[in-house]
Amino acid sequence: MSTSGASSGGIADHYLYYGGERLMKDLFVDGHVDHAIFQPARLGAFYRTGFGQTEEAFALTRRHPGKLTYNHCFDPRFEEAGLRQLREDAARFGLKGFKLYTAEWKGDSRGYQLDDPWTYRYLEACRELGIRNIHIHKGPTIRPLDRDAFDVADVDKAATDFTDLNFVVEHCGLPRLEDFCWIATQEPNVHAGLAVAIPFMHTRPRYFAQIIGELLYWLGEDRIQFSSDYALWTPKWLVERFVDFGIPEDMTDEYPAAHRRAEEEDPRSERGGHVRHRGARRGPASRTGGGLTCGPRSSGRRRAPPSTPSTTPSWTNRSPTSASSAP
Repeated sequence: MSTSGASSGGIADHYLYYGGERLMKDLFVDGHVDHAIFQPARLGAFYRTGFGQTEEAFALTRRHPGKLTYNHCFDPRFEEAGLRQLREDAARFGLKGFKLYTAEWKGDSRGYQLDDPWTYRYLEACRELGIRNIHIHKGPTIRPLDRDAFDVADVDKAATDFTDLNFVVEHCGLPRLEDFCWIATQEPNVHAGLAVAIPFMHTRPRYFAQIIGELLYWLGEDRIQFSSDYALWTPKWLVERFVDFGIPEDMTDEYPAAHRRAEEEDPRSERGGHVRHRGARRGPASRTGGGLTCGPRSSGRRRAPPSTPSTTPSWTNRSPTSASSAP
């Protein structure tokens, strides 16, 4: 999808608008994906109509209900008006999950925390409505957003106080991987999303080996969620490189769990096992669990681990792009 609408000509224009047809091909024809979840990004301080297109994404979901799930966003700083909007959005979209962007700007505020009193009011509403999956961007940022607004510390208290909700920490807290792992190991309802982390297989393979090794050690594979951040990256090459990825030999003593998982099945096998995909924007909207569902074993190859600004919010028109949502 896009951040600014359709245009023609040039690589930049193509990147700004992928569209639903291209998305379906990249994910489900070429990308080894069997289900994808739209995740929201409003960024209302920077985009007059929001970062993406809610209506286009939701319409695509309705055309492909077995393949796509639509998540949405909220901002607790809208207080009572936002709570009313949350309930309306939940009813209209049949929501199973929300995506939060805690470094979002609103007026003089440059972010909020999961354990703020108003955030708790919103989480209580999610619990009441049966919306169990809360995805939080806790990872790299870009100028002018504040790095500290993505600190993972607030996940700890919220996960303790809302044990019936799943907190999927997108980007697994990078660059605070150690803090995230220590929180997640004591909070069984905290999951790691691999968006942004998994492409390091290509540019920094040893760094990725450390990331996946730490996550497997502290969380286990069932709480690691595959994510591609489509269309920043496409799932095809990520999945194919991931199943071929091996922990470097000199790191296997440090990360034996990751090394043992190096004989997993290949999702490109003839039975066509696929990926539960969260890159269109990321997250187990109706399910949690390991990110890869693989087909039968093929012999002789090493495999890697499976593993929305106004006084009244207008997120209906200001949230996610299906293909390239929030940074």
